[in-house]
Order: sequence, then C-alpha cells, then structure tokens
Amino acid sequence: MARDVAHLDPDRPDPQRVAVGEPEAPSRKWAELDAGDRGTVARNRRTDPESLSRALHGDLDWIILKAIAKDRGQRYGSAAELAADLRRHLRHEPVEAGPPSRLYRMKKFVRRRLGTVVATMLVVLALTAGVVVRTLEARRANREAAAAIAARHETEEALRRAELARAETAEISKFLAELFTVSDPGEAKGATVTARELLDAGADRIRSGFADQPLTRARFMQTIADVYRKLGLFDDARGLFDEALRIRRRQPEGDPLDVAESLNGLAALDAQLGRFEDAEPLFEEALSIREKILGDDDVKVAMSLNNLANLYSELGRNDEAEPLYLRSVAIVREHDGPPSPDLLVSLHNLGTLYLDQQRYAEAEPLLRDFVSRQQQAFGALHPHVAIGLSNLAEVRWRLGDAAEAESLYRQSLGILEQVLGPENPEVAYCLSSIAGLYADQGRAGEAEAFYRRALAIQQATLPEDHPERRATVAGLEELARSAGR
Repeated sequence: MARDVAHLDPDRPDPQRVAVGEPEAPSRKWAELDAGDRGTVARNRRTDPESLSRALHGDLDWIILKAIAKDRGQRYGSAAELAADLRRHLRHEPVEAGPPSRLYRMKKFVRRRLGTVVATMLVVLALTAGVVVRTLEARRANREAAAAIAARHETEEALRRAELARAETAEISKFLAELFTVSDPGEAKGATVTARELLDAGADRIRSGFADQPLTRARFMQTIADVYRKLGLFDDARGLFDEALRIRRRQPEGDPLDVAESLNGLAALDAQLGRFEDAEPLFEEALSIREKILGDDDVKVAMSLNNLANLYSELGRNDEAEPLYLRSVAIVREHDGPPSPDLLVSLHNLGTLYLDQQRYAEAEPLLRDFVSRQQQAFGALHPHVAIGLSNLAEVRWRLGDAAEAESLYRQSLGILEQVLGPENPEVAYCLSSIAGLYADQGRAGEAEAFYRRALAIQQATLPEDHPERRATVAGLEELARSAGR
C-alpha cells in the first residue's frame, strides 16, 4: 500500500527542529506571534500584551529553557525542583535557572523587601545629608575660627606695631631734642653751628643710639648717608650706608624694599666715585627686589631702571641703556601722582644718552621738557634743574649756538654754588664744562682759570683715577699744547 505524504501543520512543532535545533525562549516565541494573537492570549489571562511580555522575560524564560534543555544534565532533576523554582519566582526570590549575577540577586532582594529597602535608603540618605550638613558646618566653623584667630593675631600685631611706633616716636623726639641742643646758645657759647656740624652730630649720636630699635637706627643711617653723598662727603657716607644695609639684611621683620633702598644708596655712591663695576650688581639687585614686590610700572622701579641705565651708559653699553631709559620714561609719563625730583631724572638721562651718541635733535626736547617740569614742580633753585641746564647747554653748544650755551652754563653754575656749596663735585663738573666751551672758542685764559678751579675741587673730593678728574687734567694739558707750552 502506498505510503501517504503526511500533511504538515505549521502550528505543530517540527520534530526535526525539536531534535536538532536550539529551543527558543517563550518571550521570543511571544514576539513572533502576530498582534491579534498576542491580544487574544493576553485577554484570556486578564492582562495586556506588554505586561505579559515583561512577565515572560527573565525568570520564566530561564525556567522553561531549563525544563526543555536538550542536555539532560542541564534540566531540572525532578518535577519537584521545577515546582520549587516556580514558587521562588512567585515569591520574587532568585530562581535556580537564572544567572547568578549580583545585579540579578540585588533586584530580587529589592523586589521582595521593597518597603524595607526604601526605608533603609531613606535612613542612609538622611544620615548622608546630615553628614554633609555637619561637614559644611564644621568647615564654616573652622573658617570662622581661623578668621577669628587671624583677626586676633592681626589685632595683636597691630597693637605691637603701634607700641613700637609709639616708642620709636618718643625715641626720635628725644634724639632730635638732644641733637639740636648743640645750637642752644648756652651750649654753643657764642659759636655758630653749621648744617655740616649738625649732620655730623646726628651721625655720631645715631651710631650709639637706638640699640633696641635696629630698623629705626638703619633708617636714620640711610638718610644721613644719602645727605653726605649728595654733599660729596663720600667717606662719611659709605660707613653709614654699609651699616644700614647690614642691619636691614639681618632683621627678619624688615621690609625688603628698605634693603633695596640701601643697595641703591651704596650703588649710587660707587657710581659717583667711578667704581662702576662695583655699583652694577648692587643696582641690579635693587631693581630685582622692586620689580618682584612692586610690579613693572611703579615709580621706584622707574628709578632703578634709570640708575642701571646710567651705569650702562657710563660703561659705554648704550645698546643696553636705551631700552631701560625708555621703560623708565614710559612709567614717568603715565604716573598720575605729583612728580618727585628723582622720578623726573629718567627724562633727563635719556636726553643725556642721546647727547653722548651725538643725537642732538633727539636730546634737546627731552632736556627742555625735564628742565621745565623740574622748574614747575620744585622751583628754579633745585640741583636737578641746574644739571638739566648744564646738559642742555652742551646740546646748544654742539648745535653751534655758543651764546645760549654759555648763558645756560652760567645759570647752572649759579644754582649749584648756591644750593650745594662752591666745593661740591657737581660745581667742579660744571666749571670744567664751561672751560671746554671757552677753549673751543679760543678763550684760552678763561678756559684755564675754570679748569683750575674745577681741578682744585676734584682733588679735594674725588679719587685720582676718577673720570671727571682725569678729563679736567686732560683739558689743561690740551690748552698747554695749544699754547706751545
């Protein structure tokens, strides 16, 4: 009898597929149904397709796949084990068929004890919030405590400084009172006390006074030393400058700007004596301190730039000097406060650099501007006005205007003799300059007289190898050669 071809029903499992293929998870079979069938099945179970799909995923997928696994060793060992896993699923416990991941077990734990977990989380959050609040409060309290301690320290420091200032004021008043007793008629016994004698008396007293106030002592030494230097009393100035610098370097509570001031004073003294190599590192250190503390545009920085540029110019290093002068002048022109004599010298010294380089047209307006500013700010009788007039005179001389040059030189000489005294090295420099002008005009007799006056002052105040003293000697020798002597 012929064998009939069997009718293949697509809804029945294919025996070959079951025997050979991998079993499919219920959730996947559910997804393969058409929408109508999924709706019918869901309604029969009093739910909706989405909820039924979520229910099939996870535990039920794993339970069914374990139950129908092709490998007998991977199946449940008995119907009781299958039933136990189904009960675990219903109690939201981890099923044996599921993967043993921490996340899966945590989810099951939360699902079983949702109320307990929520309560615990709320407690943890509350505790965490409390810790954060307490931490912030502690930090705020620490800041407030630190501020209070700092304020107390500042108050104590302010009181300490006030007490030091009060004691210093009392000591200064006593010092000045004792100093000026030398002018008392009963003490002087008819003698006239000069400013130089008063200065010397002050220097003597300051060397032995203020033993418990070293910074005050250094300040007085610096002031007196600077006056000695400007008067051309260089030996008297050096000892005080040296001692002031030593004191200021040793005092930890001292101001570094005071150290810079002492360095600057010593360097200026060395420069006046022609010891330019000794002055250079002092000027450089003073500039470095001021730039570090005050920034790039302070007037004290401008002065240090000017001083170092002067030194470079004296050493013939004009390429290094000019940018420093220009920086200094820029600070001067932008400065809003009242000008000081020292502050304006950068205008003057840039002009003298151009003068040394024979750039007379560039030098003249700078020097005229300097003289005008000095006269407006400090009046006609100021040493810087005199020096500016002297250099402006040389510009006019080199430009061929000998008459104006002589007039400017004479004005300068009159101011210097009146303000600094007839024996000052600045007076000698001006006398020597006038002598050079007269020699250039063929007025040899007048030139020689001025040269000799200048040399007499320089021999008394400057070392033998000083450039200005050597220039005066050279001028006299040139006159002698011209006269055939």
